[in-house]
Amino acid sequence: MRTGTLALADATLSHDVVIGGTATLSDIGVMDETDEVVIGDRHQMAGTATLSIAAGAVYRLDTGDGIFARGRTSLRKPDIVNDGLLIRAAGAGGSSISATILNNGTIEAAVGYLNIRAVTGAGSMLIDPGATLSVGIARASLGLTFNGADATLTIGSDAKFAATISGFAPTDTIYLVGKTADAAALGPGDTLVITNGAATVATFQLAGDYSAATFNVASNGHGGTLLTVSFPGAPPAASFIAAMAGLGAGGHAPAPAWASSHADACRPMLLAPGSTHFA
Repeated sequence: MRTGTLALADATLSHDVVIGGTATLSDIGVMDETDEVVIGDRHQMAGTATLSIAAGAVYRLDTGDGIFARGRTSLRKPDIVNDGLLIRAAGAGGSSISATILNNGTIEAAVGYLNIRAVTGAGSMLIDPGATLSVGIARASLGLTFNGADATLTIGSDAKFAATISGFAPTDTIYLVGKTADAAALGPGDTLVITNGAATVATFQLAGDYSAATFNVASNGHGGTLLTVSFPGAPPAASFIAAMAGLGAGGHAPAPAWASSHADACRPMLLAPGSTHFA
């Protein structure tokens, strides 16, 4: 589709779908994607084609590759406007979204992994038990919640992650790709400060009481850092991160920080410098 607005209350997108030109595909009910969706045309300016998810609507990424953007992407003119629920809901492996997202609803990684390139808005992000969410850019106006045990947040080496983190608990993991760290501690204003010697590697905003917490860091054996938390009287997380670090060169990291697909070449998960612009 290239012009106008197509509103669907209940639909399954089972083949490659391209939203081009000035078209809008509007999800006003429940939409299941089992293949992939591409937004935009080659070389076009950002924001002229849109996937819209209405308040109360659900967009499910099941076994599909994900949602990808062609042309120049920008958070000023997002490719996806989510006021409902955008969820990685079923299927093995994971899904990637290289399209930029204005999220005033909820983005949820329920199973497998979900890679998000760039997101703004005032909505929430959830990581369910055993799932992984990988984020490139996230504005401070957003919130991220660890929504159960063994949830993983993956943050790329060039990521700009400013969302407030809540629910971070023992067995959960924050995976810093390409970052070496030897310590983590609670800083002023409930910030989590990760350091390597005298250098600050990353700083995250926490919500909740972590005054009695111990933050544990360990190498994953692939140039990255695994961050966990423990509390007095709770089983330490060190055994978990030691096991992850012991995977060795032939093992697997908790999740990729980006994912490639077999459509256009304009689908890297993490942004190249200057390719996304803040308002």
